[in-house]
Amino acid sequence: MKKLLLGVAFLSLTSLAFAQENGIRFEKMSNWKQVLAKAKAENKHIFMDVFATWCGPCKAMDREVYSSEKIGAFMNDKFISVKVQSDKTKGDSEFVKGWYSDANDMMKDYQIISYPSFLFFSPDGKLIHKGEGYKSVDDLLKLANESIDRSKQLNARIEEFKKGKIALKELNDLALSLKTAKDDRTAQSVADDYINQYLLKLPEQELYTVENLGFIAKFLGGPKSQSFKIFSEQAEKINKILGEYQAQNTIMDYISRNYLPSETTWKNTKPDWDQLEKLLIGKFGALGRERVFEQRMIYCLNTENWKDYGVWYQNYLKDYLKTTIYDPNYLSWTLFEHVDDKEVLKFACDVVMPNALERWDAVNDYRVYDTYANLLYKTGRVQDAINWETKALKMSNNDQVMVETLKKMNDGIQTWPLASTNK
Repeated sequence: MKKLLLGVAFLSLTSLAFAQENGIRFEKMSNWKQVLAKAKAENKHIFMDVFATWCGPCKAMDREVYSSEKIGAFMNDKFISVKVQSDKTKGDSEFVKGWYSDANDMMKDYQIISYPSFLFFSPDGKLIHKGEGYKSVDDLLKLANESIDRSKQLNARIEEFKKGKIALKELNDLALSLKTAKDDRTAQSVADDYINQYLLKLPEQELYTVENLGFIAKFLGGPKSQSFKIFSEQAEKINKILGEYQAQNTIMDYISRNYLPSETTWKNTKPDWDQLEKLLIGKFGALGRERVFEQRMIYCLNTENWKDYGVWYQNYLKDYLKTTIYDPNYLSWTLFEHVDDKEVLKFACDVVMPNALERWDAVNDYRVYDTYANLLYKTGRVQDAINWETKALKMSNNDQVMVETLKKMNDGIQTWPLASTNK
């Protein structure tokens, strides 16, 4: 059974009623373009609250903060306010669905990873300030005031940085704010100063903390930088602090950002994977090989090149199954649905799925059992497949899909899509 490839969040604008009459007046406009037009016409900044329907602090903001007459008077005078939700629900109206495209772009552009998040824009739509987490009325007022105070805005702070007027130990906040605002070049420049002139001069026991190493990971310099050298040469020490294989993943993320084409270009321009493999192995050795093999597999999956997907599923996972960040169950279910190569399917049955059952805490996940059963069935190991599907059915509390799949297996009926999808 299919599981999500990674935990990817989606944004949608809510149409629920927010705040009391005297609180913040959240606008209901059909798209971001309309919000911008209203902000420009009224010469107001824009306040955007990003929340999730399951988020307790977000609901508390609705009850305790947005309904405040004090916050409402200030925000309604200075801002055009809108709300977006980070999860899709079955009850979304056509109005909400109309926001999906704009909202998804915002999610990516502003790297929303926690809720609630507060985004503040200038009247022309430029991100100028950000906050996150539950805020009291006074805390939100302070944040909103900062967003319209030029001395607190990013452009002003950049000028202060260039003039050397910001203390080194305070540069981390500026770098993170710039990264959120998608000014990656300036963010890296600020971060380099903070890392090289401040962090790397700390005593070792102060440097090697989750916060400091996490910051370096976000702004890892090139292969000649001291930060890259630390993550390369002190990987074992870093992994004990940040987690298993995190030093290596940080280096591979650097490789992706600086050497590999983005997924948005894949369908229009086919990457020269052979040349990239040669280049990255030459520059980064084993980690260059791991990342290019991984992305070659994902490229085939996303472009629905199922024949090559089977090849690169096996090429990648035979060497990197233990370190992959991707869910083997998702990768294997996709293989089951679209690939007919018996050798690759056998590899999935004999190598990948047993590992998935152990490594991914899936011992009690009926969907993993279901994937394993279907792969076994497709390779002709019918009785083994029936045994595993029976376990899946029992664990799922008689899920109807499992019932139908087991019946097909007992009746000798194909369980994968009828049309051949190899191409």
